[in-house]
Amino acid sequence: MRSLIEDALRREIERRAEARAWVPRADVVFTGEGLTELAAAMSWAEIREIANER
Repeated sequence: MRSLIEDALRREIERRAEARAWVPRADVVFTGEGLTELAAAMSWAEIREIANER
């Protein structure tokens, strides 16, 4: 059991280390003064999709 848990933890640590950092699409979604015109015309689902793109 110990070996199984150690292997799983190693794989998870390695997977997270290889994951790309999330960078928000600020130019599309928001400015210092709120949503951009483009984002204001989008649904929340569309905004979430842009925010979650990697």
